[in-house]
Amino acid sequence: MLNQRAHRDVVSAIHEFCRAFDQQDWTALRRCLAANLFVDYSSFRRTLPSRITADEFVALRQTALEGLVTQQALRSEGSPELHRSRRQDNDRTA
Repeated sequence: MLNQRAHRDVVSAIHEFCRAFDQQDWTALRRCLAANLFVDYSSFRRTLPSRITADEFVALRQTALEGLVTQQALRSEGSPELHRSRRQDNDRTA
């Protein structure tokens, strides 16, 4: 059925997006995105909603996640959540 295929494709895209974030695979993350994005971080940053390119989004994520371990968790509804924790200094040297 078309609806099942569409659902499977969406879930697959979300999984790839989360995998790319977790592994900090910026090329794969970029492939998951449209050329232009609307971003709204106003609820936790003092910035206005804006449009940015996918390349800008990836560059911002790359900078923001440097030094962090990321893990995407999918709830049963299928919406991703981002969980981050600081890497321990001794983890970097191990």
